[in-house]
Amino acid sequence: DARRALDALGRGGGRIIANADPAERMMMMARDYAALSAKEQRSTIVIDPSRAGRDALNAEIRTQLIASGRLAGEAVTMRTLESKGLTSAEARDARSYEVGDVVRFARNYADKGIAKREAVTVKGVDPAKNAVSLEKSDGQTVDWRPRQWGAGKSEAFTPGTIDLMKGDRIEFTRNDRTQSRENGGRA
Repeated sequence: DARRALDALGRGGGRIIANADPAERMMMMARDYAALSAKEQRSTIVIDPSRAGRDALNAEIRTQLIASGRLAGEAVTMRTLESKGLTSAEARDARSYEVGDVVRFARNYADKGIAKREAVTVKGVDPAKNAVSLEKSDGQTVDWRPRQWGAGKSEAFTPGTIDLMKGDRIEFTRNDRTQSRENGGRA
């Protein structure tokens, strides 16, 4: 209910920035966000409806925060995994996977040599056979037929990187008890 949502935003002291030029809109939002105090930033949400828009907005906000000195020092590049968000039907179709994707299984498949939460990398895709070649961290390969096993108990990710600097805030989106990280935890 967009009307109720926008009314609630207005009552809460929020602000809507609308501009037909996406680059100008992103710059305005980033500039306004960077001008907020640290406390105000913690209670502020900045939204763009698309993934590409979100990424562009985050990049512009980072540029503004670096320029203002809120982010400083040498950047450290960290690996990231972005969920592909596959539906169950897509997860069973080899064409949904690309070389370089990372797949994690939510249960053990001992007969296939796959351990629960193990991250394996897609090394090849054969759509005709609906087969995906997976490589484990020890170099072993596994012939995965997603229609036959594991697709319902797996998640696929696109690997990426992110540069972090002193002053950055991050939020974890998966539990990892071995690292004492909880979904929604911040650092």
